[in-house]
Amino acid sequence: MGHIQQILYFISGLAIFFFGQRTLSQGLQTLGGKIVRRIVHQEDQKNPLVNFWNGARLSLIGFSPTMSSMVVIGLANANLLKNRRILPMMMGTALGASAILFVLSAGNNDRALNLIALGLILGLILRSFKYRSLGKFLVGLGLVFLGVSVMEEALKLLTEWSKIEATLEYIKSLTLLGALSLATIVGLLLSLSLTSTTMVLAMTAVLGRLEIVSAGFCLGLAMGAVIASFMMTFITSKSQARPYAIRESFTPFLITAFTVLGFIIVAPILEDYILIPLSTIDKVVYASFFIAVISFFHAIIIKGMLKNFARKLYPDGELKEQSKLKFLGEGRFLSSSMAYVLVEMEISKLMDIVDRMFLKCEEYIDSKYKGARALAKIKDYERIIDNIQKEIDIFIEKVISSGSGEDDSKNSMKYLKLASSLEQLADSLDKLSTMLTKFYEEWELTVDEKDRLLVNFHQVYEIFHTGLRIYTEVIEPHEDQREFIENALELKKTLLAERESYAKVHKDDDPRKHIYYSDMMIALAKVRGHARDIYLTIHK
Repeated sequence: MGHIQQILYFISGLAIFFFGQRTLSQGLQTLGGKIVRRIVHQEDQKNPLVNFWNGARLSLIGFSPTMSSMVVIGLANANLLKNRRILPMMMGTALGASAILFVLSAGNNDRALNLIALGLILGLILRSFKYRSLGKFLVGLGLVFLGVSVMEEALKLLTEWSKIEATLEYIKSLTLLGALSLATIVGLLLSLSLTSTTMVLAMTAVLGRLEIVSAGFCLGLAMGAVIASFMMTFITSKSQARPYAIRESFTPFLITAFTVLGFIIVAPILEDYILIPLSTIDKVVYASFFIAVISFFHAIIIKGMLKNFARKLYPDGELKEQSKLKFLGEGRFLSSSMAYVLVEMEISKLMDIVDRMFLKCEEYIDSKYKGARALAKIKDYERIIDNIQKEIDIFIEKVISSGSGEDDSKNSMKYLKLASSLEQLADSLDKLSTMLTKFYEEWELTVDEKDRLLVNFHQVYEIFHTGLRIYTEVIEPHEDQREFIENALELKKTLLAERESYAKVHKDDDPRKHIYYSDMMIALAKVRGHARDIYLTIHK
């Protein structure tokens, strides 16, 4: 077999691995979707060790340290993750990289083919969504193992090439300091050129299993890949995110780089005192775990100093940028399953703002003073909601363009509809408050009329609030929606009857009075309709 053919053989193994990684990631994220949501929604989690472990779990579920770090910074950029959780979770992605290396070291050709066959059987015979996702996961893992096996076989053939043999002999002759230094640079450059940390981890697994280079060189490759993961996240944040998110991506990059540099300096000194009877790949896996843990403790100790340094380099500026939901990086850095976790959290934030807008409107209706100053806060809420809805639309559009399956398309439609209904509901609340203000410029509602308006408004709010509690899993979805929908329909009839009743009572008054009150009732009826749509969308 010619050398060119052997190189192509190796590249084909890399291609199989890449496709398998994508398939494995999609299957894992579908199966572990609830785990990802639980990790992200643990807002009150203060324990840094738990957050460190959560970062590692995100890396394993995405089967990519870069993807998980992009998700964490994306959440930080949208202000959806508390500050104390960001750094431990970012450092946890390095632990996840070590776990991925451990998984890759366990594969072989027979195991790969068995997994592919089992996954295909599950996907073809058992048609339920859960088993199809499990089948996709098994096929993906099998392809990952197959890719590693193909690369391994290709590399065995390439070692017969005199130039490759001479290069390997040179690497073997390097001291531990030289091997670690050279390999870290090579791993960093390879990861940046391939824009993939996991591919370099796969190459590390191949070299470690064949034992054609030292454990020090393999470890250097893995550490270079981890540094590259943080560097890619930092570079992406620098060009697309706000200064706060840039600082949060810069700090772990700096900590990991310094920890690896310290290890490169200290390891040769301790080399003669530590003898571990393990295979090359096992030494690399355990050493990478150790460095990830040391990096985490460094982060806890010196985070204050490094964050202050980062703030000097990337200050907020005169006008502090608002948090934004943004699609950071290329499409392959963020799978649709991970992306929808961000969208789900942004929808939660949007619903919380709409809830506050409801309460502010109720307070405004009940207050004695009606005017532009009191109305301004309601209009601020409406403007914020409008901006968030646009962000969600743009984000989902980019998720779809990056490639999404049938189930992701359903999620897209659900979240787009929810965001649109919430924005329209806010518009109708704004219209109600505006018409009430105009009404009070010349007239006032009687005590009885105001009380009835408040009662009707509160009933509309209950429709929305029920949907909100189901969405945030405070209450279980109703088994039978019919009673709830019938009550919502009766409320619509009540609002329209209220409008007609008011017109009859005040038939001799200024016609504008009827028009303003009628517009208020129509606006409230529209709020009811949008609240019902939100409830139905969430309930599906």
